Amino acid sequence: MSTPNPCLPLENRILLQALRLDDGSAAALRRMLSEPLDWARLRDLALTHGVQPLIYARLRDVAPDLVPHAEMRAQRGQFVYNGQRNLRLTGRLLKLLSALSEREISALALKGPALAIQAYGDLALRDFADLDLLVPREALARTFDILDEQGYAATPPLGSAAANDKLKADSELHFRAGDVHIDVHWRPIERFLPLAVDLERWRTNSITIDLLGRPVPTLAPEDALLYLSINGLRDGWCSLKTIVDLAHLCQAAPDAAHAQLWDQAERIGARRIVALGLSLASHVVGVDLPPVSLRYLESDEAVTILVNEAASRLTLELVDGATAYALFRRARERLRDRIACRLTPGPRDWAVVELPASLDPLYYLIRPLRLGGSLLRRSWRTAGRLVHGRLSTHHS
Repeated sequence: MSTPNPCLPLENRILLQALRLDDGSAAALRRMLSEPLDWARLRDLALTHGVQPLIYARLRDVAPDLVPHAEMRAQRGQFVYNGQRNLRLTGRLLKLLSALSEREISALALKGPALAIQAYGDLALRDFADLDLLVPREALARTFDILDEQGYAATPPLGSAAANDKLKADSELHFRAGDVHIDVHWRPIERFLPLAVDLERWRTNSITIDLLGRPVPTLAPEDALLYLSINGLRDGWCSLKTIVDLAHLCQAAPDAAHAQLWDQAERIGARRIVALGLSLASHVVGVDLPPVSLRYLESDEAVTILVNEAASRLTLELVDGATAYALFRRARERLRDRIACRLTPGPRDWAVVELPASLDPLYYLIRPLRLGGSLLRRSWRTAGRLVHGRLSTHHS
């Protein structure tokens, strides 16, 4: 996408153009800003897609003379508010990480302020409204106790049916204290989306970054690139912010990290997942990728189809769960992984009957029965409509 799709509304095209990193993007942006546009809509789009700090910084640096004074004040006010919120959330993260460390819980900061520093080198340039932690599954109970001590409540409450469903999905639980939100993860993706990430390697390979003068453990660049690629795919690649994050992290990561990224992706069958993410970063944001990544991108024709589908939805629509799940399945290059996606039980199978954890394997029997029943009902309805249509034609 050397230039945004001309069929998009002007404000959408300006949003995409302002986020590009390639040569000539500034001149193209100035040409677009010279046209009559709805500034309030542009600002709303930037806020909706979580890229307002970047849009403000780009307008300030490239075209301050083309932005009305009142609009620049509004953009600057939102930028300052975002920076202040980021500082406050970072302080809460540091306090929580300190408490976890005192109990010998090896937590890693995901996304949030850690990614702001890794990808942008500036806490103010990333919009984040919550905090994410990755903790060992065996440390969950102790982590929940510490969160409770610091005034965070689980939503839904621990022990409720909804919380149990989240634990069964085996991915994350949400906690809240006032307007501070924390997501506790113990794996990068729900277990009904099968992907065998080596979490122990992530922990041993983790790095420490400086946040407000304090050391904070987080993912190494190659693991953060993989995590963002997984996270974006999980949401159907409808998040422009995730693509921009990935692009800036690609730019900041050394070439050696890209080589290690592909080695890891090869081992776990995630080459197409990574290729899709990096292709979108290059296609939408114009980031230059190192040769090792370009070789993988050019070797899989299916990636081009997936990229065009995802890019066509950007700034226009959210992706429903069924579409995101289908995209996840198609983004697996190995046949055995695509079969696993078909066979692995998920929320609809768990809803058929509630089984104790010891009987969890029975869901692998329930799933084909449920899918077979759904297929039979659809076939019966289709046959009924065909018969009804023929009878109506005969009588007429």
